[in-house]
Amino acid sequence: MLTCFQTSVISSSMFLTAMAANPLSVNLTFNTIKQTIGWTDWAVAAIVPGLVSLIVVPLILYIIYPPSVKSSPDAPKLAKEKLEKMGPMTKNEIIMGGTLLLTVCVD
Repeated sequence: MLTCFQTSVISSSMFLTAMAANPLSVNLTFNTIKQTIGWTDWAVAAIVPGLVSLIVVPLILYIIYPPSVKSSPDAPKLAKEKLEKMGPMTKNEIIMGGTLLLTVCVD
């Protein structure tokens, strides 16, 4: 979970609209030094440190906090059993999935 948190913070800093603090920083920059920062300016400036961090941070966390389980050959079997126990998707789940796909495809 720690790796998920760390990498989501990194990816959120890579894109201007990914978290609320980024547009705030752009606004503060403009108010302070009258420099405008657009979406592409932000992405170009953040891509290299962001990608390096996305590679390095999980490796460091793996060294500092190694996983207690490193192999789980029974995971596919267990997942299949759990899915069978859950049964087929309900009407509401299908509607929700369709809505999500439509939203992603339209945007």
